[in-house]
Amino acid sequence: MGTQELHWVVANLSCQEAQENFTTYACVSANSTCLDVSSRSNFYGYLGYRCKCMAGFHGNPYVPNGCQGIVIGLGVGFGVPLLGLSATFIVLRWKEDVRKKQRRKYFRENQGILLEQLISLDENASDKTKIFSLEDLEYATHNFDQTRILGCGGHGTVYKGILPDQQVVAIKSSKVIEQSEINQFINEVIILSHINHGNIVRLFGCCLETKVPLLVYDFVPNGSLYDILHSSSHSSFSLSWDDCLRIALEVAGALCYLHSAASVLVFHRDVKSSNILLDANYTAKVSDFGASRVVPIDQTHVNTNVQGTFGYLDPEYYRTGQLNEKSDVYSFGVVLVELLIRKELFLLLPQAQNKTCQVTSYGS
Repeated sequence: MGTQELHWVVANLSCQEAQENFTTYACVSANSTCLDVSSRSNFYGYLGYRCKCMAGFHGNPYVPNGCQGIVIGLGVGFGVPLLGLSATFIVLRWKEDVRKKQRRKYFRENQGILLEQLISLDENASDKTKIFSLEDLEYATHNFDQTRILGCGGHGTVYKGILPDQQVVAIKSSKVIEQSEINQFINEVIILSHINHGNIVRLFGCCLETKVPLLVYDFVPNGSLYDILHSSSHSSFSLSWDDCLRIALEVAGALCYLHSAASVLVFHRDVKSSNILLDANYTAKVSDFGASRVVPIDQTHVNTNVQGTFGYLDPEYYRTGQLNEKSDVYSFGVVLVELLIRKELFLLLPQAQNKTCQVTSYGS
């Protein structure tokens, strides 16, 4: 028995016959066409007509405007999600523009243009000092992740960072400072960029795209002298007498360099055992110049607000407010006593050592 063919038609009319009477013509959509339907069997022959949408259109050809363009359909289907994505992109772009404008504003307020000019005019400084973008330091610290904190103290928080060239650095985020101190900060960056001493932590550069500038230093891995002498976490290691003498000489040499060999006088103003770091070979590195003051070579002192750490603070400086090289020498004398007796002196206040938290790898 042969296979039967099933065909659906509107009427037993040809397309030409059907189109002669528009009142009964079924293909009413503007984008429809008529299709003659015949059977492959000679027995049935011509069957009639039916309607279909033209090429490029789909839908119902039997109703007005029933055949719609495929492009229009896709537009309706994807238009809403595309609109949402576009709106999201516009918002993100707007926020990024706001951040860039804010960074440029901070850069100008922090005298970034002046610093760029000073560096460009000094070949030695340009070889050593770099102005980092905020993106550079965010990448280096995983967006200043808490796990990257090396320590914090009276002058700010220090993060461990890894630059794209795999250089390990310490990035210091200082506490808020007055706008009047920005110019002095720029001068100190220039001075520190000229300091080249084996017992002073090296300054790589700074970032001026934040409210308070960020400083980028060489990373010193073995913590501070304070940790070695007084912290139980380093109980498995102790300094020999020769080590103590060597460290004392190294710190003395660094202070002598700051007071006389540099192009201008630099008074550290916060010499203490927690600001003396030890590198992989336990070589001393004087750090944290957040309280330091720069004095022209023809002056012997500067009047400042008293700042430092109780116990290390020079009583004469505390009484008069006159900072000079003897103030650092007094503080260094306290460090010598610490090295000698391996204990904190009775006049050192524990709360002064730990105002915020004790630094373990960089200095407070």
